[in-house]
Amino acid sequence: MNALVWFVRGASFIVLFILALQNTQEAILALPFGYTWRAPLILIICAFFCAGIIVGFCVLLPKLWRQQRRQTVVTNVHKDSS
Repeated sequence: MNALVWFVRGASFIVLFILALQNTQEAILALPFGYTWRAPLILIICAFFCAGIIVGFCVLLPKLWRQQRRQTVVTNVHKDSS
């Protein structure tokens, strides 16, 4: 099973690397208020991918903190009862 996971990771990396090599042409991203961003297409794709990871992590953080607090309370109650 571990070998299969590494095979899928390696295949994904190779496919994404080929995608990056094929998308090096410059793209223009039109932003609000007349701003534009000129960059290689793969750089724009990677920037939005990273931004999505950061936003997803920030959305998940409060739930993780709540779970950690609950676990701490349960652990303290368990210690007090024994």
